[in-house]
Amino acid sequence: MNSADCRLLPRPAVLALTAALGGCGLSVSPPPQAHPAPVVLNRGEETRGRLEESDPQAEDESYYDEYEVRGRPGERVTLVMRSTEFDAFLAAGSGAGALWRQTAGDDNGAGGTDSRLVLTLPDAGRIVVRANSLDPHKTGAYRITIEAATPSI
Repeated sequence: MNSADCRLLPRPAVLALTAALGGCGLSVSPPPQAHPAPVVLNRGEETRGRLEESDPQAEDESYYDEYEVRGRPGERVTLVMRSTEFDAFLAAGSGAGALWRQTAGDDNGAGGTDSRLVLTLPDAGRIVVRANSLDPHKTGAYRITIEAATPSI
């Protein structure tokens, strides 16, 4: 075997061996994106984050960071996301990573390009929130705050 017959892969990859009529092939693709555990958002604190090209991507190719909101079942909370670098989009749902399903979202409820979501925590007392941009491939800094929602009058 000469050096042209063998190559080292620079990082983990998924290998697939395929067979077809008259031959076979080997394909190499990047591994599935790893999804870190969501960070818990704390009431009364400002959480700073940054969307980066290394972050997971949603189906619309926007980068996102996942957070978790915990509390009592039925508790209402208000989340606000602000960014001067991209059009902020907040989405809430259940699950995480590839199993995440959106149940609510907001693009500009906090005015301009900032987003605001008022959520009622489900029976489990937790919900996953994605901080992302409205547009694909946007990166930059953002801030999220979470407070108890004021009662409706």
